[in-house]
Amino acid sequence: MNDGRPAYEIGYGKPPAETRFKPGQSGNPRGRKRGRKNFRSEIADILEARVTITEGGKKKTVSSRAATLMRLREKALKGDAKAMDRLFQLAAQHASEEEAAGRERALTIHEEDILARYVESQTNKQAQDTGPYPAHAIEQEDDSFDKSGEGDGNGA
Repeated sequence: MNDGRPAYEIGYGKPPAETRFKPGQSGNPRGRKRGRKNFRSEIADILEARVTITEGGKKKTVSSRAATLMRLREKALKGDAKAMDRLFQLAAQHASEEEAAGRERALTIHEEDILARYVESQTNKQAQDTGPYPAHAIEQEDDSFDKSGEGDGNGA
């Protein structure tokens, strides 16, 4: 007899069978709202939004990112130590990213060996495929049957 208890243990990671998702049932049926952006997209949109600033008595429109950097520069030039530190951090980060993007890593001996074997295999494969008679174009002739009706039918 069952005496009112389930046939299996219920606990962490083992919900009761009646509350589990049925096959084909989504755990988030409504899903994300249409047109709703993720955080990264929202940040990008906010930083690229155009704002009007006054520089040297003239109004000009720049991105929010540029305006923020200009404000940070102004504070740093006025002697704000935190602003200076942050500006130098950003400059160093930007320089290291550019350096990393422009720098090519030399291949190790193991990687060179792998690359050489791959190039050789591709070259051999291409030579086989582009020979005088490509492998896919060669038809096997059946010598056991002579189309002219002559011969003994044994391929001799």
